[in-house]
Amino acid sequence: MLLVCMNRASRLNGVFKDSGMLCINALAASQQHLSAIFAGKTDLDMMGRFAIAEWRDLVTGAPVLRDCIASFDCRIAEVTEVGTHSVFFCRVAEILIGPTQEGLIYFGREYHSVRSMHVSARHSDASRAAACA
Repeated sequence: MLLVCMNRASRLNGVFKDSGMLCINALAASQQHLSAIFAGKTDLDMMGRFAIAEWRDLVTGAPVLRDCIASFDCRIAEVTEVGTHSVFFCRVAEILIGPTQEGLIYFGREYHSVRSMHVSARHSDASRAAACA
């Protein structure tokens, strides 16, 4: 299950409730421009927004962004209204893992890229001792 919170005043809130499905696309750092576009920080209408990227569909038929880090194709199982937001409880129907690349997060009112860090399975005795201390 995934939780999605959406402002009840959003003009898309009812669209998601009526469709009963959604897809959560985890963006790569190279896709930062899409975040602003789909957050409504543009004059483009919805058709124009979707024309900027390449899409496909999975099990539910919700639009799945090509080449993102991961996509979670979901059916909305329940919606709860809490304060100013609707909380969508989403049952994951299918997961698509994209190419390995830097991820994108929004924190502290700024975008940041996130690199994968590979941690060795073998630890030195000193690191094991520090971890146990």
